[in-house]
Amino acid sequence: MSRIGVAALGLLILTTLAGNSLALSPPSGGTASKPRPSGKTGVAAPSPAVRAEIERLESNDEGRRATGAAALAAMGIRAAPAVPWLFAAVDDLRPVNSLLYGRATVAYVAGRALRAIGPSAVDYVMAKLRDPKTSPDDRSAALRAVAIMHRPEMLTALLQQLEIACAPGGNACSEYGDALECYLPDPRIPEAMLRMAEELERRGDKSPSILISFTVFVRGHEDGKNDWVKTVTEAKDWWAAHGASATLGRSSTGRCAEKDPGH
Repeated sequence: MSRIGVAALGLLILTTLAGNSLALSPPSGGTASKPRPSGKTGVAAPSPAVRAEIERLESNDEGRRATGAAALAAMGIRAAPAVPWLFAAVDDLRPVNSLLYGRATVAYVAGRALRAIGPSAVDYVMAKLRDPKTSPDDRSAALRAVAIMHRPEMLTALLQQLEIACAPGGNACSEYGDALECYLPDPRIPEAMLRMAEELERRGDKSPSILISFTVFVRGHEDGKNDWVKTVTEAKDWWAAHGASATLGRSSTGRCAEKDPGH
């Protein structure tokens, strides 16, 4: 082989290796329209099929992103290397028409893909919640992912993290309400709502919005009647008297599922 041929072959090998390296290393920073995920999944490099769907997720087009997320959901655990990109897509609330879910958001399709992937996705999302250095935007995305994924093993971790967030000196206590609603009718949720409301009231919020959720899903509310629970004391008294026999509702609102772009 001539010197020119050897040089060309060497350049081709270097270019190929560089391309693979870029494809396998999640970049850091970014925006909702073109996410730049950060962190490692602790799993093997993506296969060509997974890499192709990651490229869809990196698109600015909401339809391509949703299609990529849906394809990754169908792969299940084999799509684990795509978890950081799917997590980044949970920030994308643009509406799409999904063959699987009908009218939904990119966030919802990505969250359902995270659910399908399983334990590695659960670990990644909960690590975002536990890390005190997580940015407010990533923490909100993690709570949205927890709500959409709706995996039973996430609830215990969510409640533990709520205790930390609502403890004196904790932050983001008020952000947990929507995620909690999505795990009703688990009987642990009402008491968590009350603890959350109590802490928010202690911090100066005299009518925490979580009391609306308590009224609708726990105590029950009749449309047209002014029977909302307005204080934490009222809610705690009702729960003490009726909690043992309460029939808990289940939230199916767009605010929980992110299927309704209007929420």
